[in-house]
Amino acid sequence: MQRTVTLKTTLGTIKLQMHPEWAPENVRNFLMLTASGWYNGTVFHRIAKGFVLQGGTTGDQPRTHPADRWVHPVKGEFRSDVKHERGIVSMAHGDDPNDATTSFFIMLGPGTNLDGKFSAFARIVDGVEVLDAFEKEAVDGETPKRRLEIIEATVD
Repeated sequence: MQRTVTLKTTLGTIKLQMHPEWAPENVRNFLMLTASGWYNGTVFHRIAKGFVLQGGTTGDQPRTHPADRWVHPVKGEFRSDVKHERGIVSMAHGDDPNDATTSFFIMLGPGTNLDGKFSAFARIVDGVEVLDAFEKEAVDGETPKRRLEIIEATVD
């Protein structure tokens, strides 16, 4: 599972190095959904400038995908020694820390309040400058004013 994933986005290409030693089940889930094409065409629905870029959802455009049958909650795998800093990728979850499914976030800045509470599973190894382009986007609150998406996600 020591793989890389390439995200071709509206604003450029980002390469993620998976870290299964941090969160093996979350890495396994992300790689399976990526390999199935599930993330292709999904949106980045939140830009909290200086904090996080969140994506991996279908946004306001409902769709069906053959891999939907594999979307399921993944148990949280939390490590206090993995710091949420710029370029770290974690799974998003709601009130239940064991309900992460497809939504993930990339740290735009430090988020020490997230350490040990969210499943960090990857780090950007190429394309960190694309984060700057996302931060320059116009937002309404934390919602991008235009559709920003993952055009294609591939396991390298």
